[in-house]
Amino acid sequence: MTKDRDSSLRVLHAPELAGLAGVMAEALRNLGVDATSLSYVSHRYGFRNDIELNLQRYPRAIKYLRRCTFTIRAVREYDLFHFHYGNSLLPARLDLPIIKRLGKKIAVHFHGSDIRNQESVLHTADRYRNLGRRNDDAPPVSTRAQLKRVAEWRRYANGMFVSTPDLLSIVPEAVHIPQAIDLSQWGFVPIEKADRSPWTVLHMPSHRGMKGTEFVLKCVEQLNSSGHSVHLTLGEGCSHEEVHELYKDADVVIDQLIIGAYGLVSVEAMAVGRPVICYISNDVRPLYPDSVPVMSATPLDLGDVLVDLIRNRSLREQLCYEGRRYVETYHEASTVASVLFDCYSGF
Repeated sequence: MTKDRDSSLRVLHAPELAGLAGVMAEALRNLGVDATSLSYVSHRYGFRNDIELNLQRYPRAIKYLRRCTFTIRAVREYDLFHFHYGNSLLPARLDLPIIKRLGKKIAVHFHGSDIRNQESVLHTADRYRNLGRRNDDAPPVSTRAQLKRVAEWRRYANGMFVSTPDLLSIVPEAVHIPQAIDLSQWGFVPIEKADRSPWTVLHMPSHRGMKGTEFVLKCVEQLNSSGHSVHLTLGEGCSHEEVHELYKDADVVIDQLIIGAYGLVSVEAMAVGRPVICYISNDVRPLYPDSVPVMSATPLDLGDVLVDLIRNRSLREQLCYEGRRYVETYHEASTVASVLFDCYSGF
């Protein structure tokens, strides 16, 4: 790709989150932007980053000293700081007023549980668990501490981003930047033409309660009891290479059943060419492109959706190819980086 962006703009993406900082920095560099990604710790999943502070090796005082030392260096070297997950270079975001006073630009990128109240999501899961019973009032969508953090970022950030559109209800002035993926790392594998037995379902919960894992387990048990042959794989704590193999071996991938928006698991699975089941709420679906090729399901109808996919090979093949095209169109790293740079230019 032709490098036609402003190479004089020096951008720092920090800290690493699920590989996003590294992917975005590399994609920006491919557009001609001088971008760097920072990780505080070496990640067990093998995410690639330009700078690693390896804070896990040091006692608390040394960790803080290393962060301070890097901050002094960073405020000299970078023009724009793109912070992820509501964190910055120093604890309690003590560096934000310094960066702002020095005339540097600041962006904050929210990704989910940094501003979404976990208890609110778990309460939704509890409603499914206790259908027909009394249910207490739902907790707020964001906690007081989370709203306080958002208010702090409003004082200092030149731009605010969210990685899933449901978060716009919390930060309506933010820009939705889709999760970026390096498609060279996620090869497309067409689904097998012949039906398999057992049918392999992959579920990859980062948090079982938030993702609705108990309902996935119950659904698979019920399907097997009713005569369907279904094998469930739980992909937890796997490396990048292991995850790719799990996707290729799956017939369908279940992302989450509670939150209401698809996440990185859905994007990766579609990139590989796997049909995806993920709950997308009625409020959020209009914020996605009309063609989003994801089968929405809740704990109440997951079994029906799975059986439809088992019985309908043409639907599986359709989702296989449409999913890959969708990711190429909306989530490919260079496309997302181009949108992001245009946002930077408006700061």
